[in-house]
Amino acid sequence: PCAICGAIVLTKRLKPHIAMKHTAIEDRKFKCTLCPKGFINNKGLSDHMNTHTGEKPYICRFCGKGSASFGTHRGHERSHEGYKRTK
Repeated sequence: PCAICGAIVLTKRLKPHIAMKHTAIEDRKFKCTLCPKGFINNKGLSDHMNTHTGEKPYICRFCGKGSASFGTHRGHERSHEGYKRTK
């Protein structure tokens, strides 16, 4: 379990969990130069920068829609495959 919040996390995922869930946005290693956001890895920062530039490098293989971030892209593609978002 995480010593901070008690969430059950795999040992190999504990360090990323703490970085993502328990580190203030402004204290993260990879910082946006255009706004105060910070990210735990360069991939997150580059996806975020796409929102500032308007670039949409992730293209849906089913309908051709572009997305700025991989997570949004993957969720969109899964909607074509019949999956529904759950909360």
